[in-house]
Amino acid sequence: MKITKSFTVRIDGNKSKINYLHQQLSDIQKLSEFAYSLGKENWKKLTPLYNRCREEFPSLKSKIVQNFLRFHFTTSNWKKKTKKPPKASILVDYQSCGLLCNENTKLSNYWIRFHRKNFPLFGKILLKKIQDPKELKLIQIFKRKNKLYCKLTVSKEVVSLPKPIRDSKSIGLDINSKRIVLSNNDFYDLKRHYHRKIEH
Repeated sequence: MKITKSFTVRIDGNKSKINYLHQQLSDIQKLSEFAYSLGKENWKKLTPLYNRCREEFPSLKSKIVQNFLRFHFTTSNWKKKTKKPPKASILVDYQSCGLLCNENTKLSNYWIRFHRKNFPLFGKILLKKIQDPKELKLIQIFKRKNKLYCKLTVSKEVVSLPKPIRDSKSIGLDINSKRIVLSNNDFYDLKRHYHRKIEH
């Protein structure tokens, strides 16, 4: 069974690196407004939408444009975000980024690498929870109150625990809308039945 978690930490760097991130976010916001202005009928397929945006914003890296459009427009997310253009964010997948850990550096022990640049991360307690850098699947860099933040999404495989031998026939139950967890370590996925809850 896979477990996915996200951690939001501060991202920083020297003046040129910070300016680089701000410029990227500014260009992506323009991209967002342009893609939004094309209307819903153009959001359903990635390739034609990407081609139009790529012509309009040739300075943005191809992967950045693809990830942003896929995440905000061509998935089911577009149905929820129709009132205004999505806020700018730099989305980098695990193929294009890496998490570096170095206990000997003074500024920070954790760095994220993408676009041939290393950016220090701040939030040691949260970052320590990422036990293996290879678990990192996606980073999302965004701006909040003129400060830069980095959301790290990690995914790891969890081995199911052996079922304990119980004399009693009763077990505990923890239920939410999409997954049931029993005290005997059984997991049941209810995503495919979720629509029934909405109907009721």
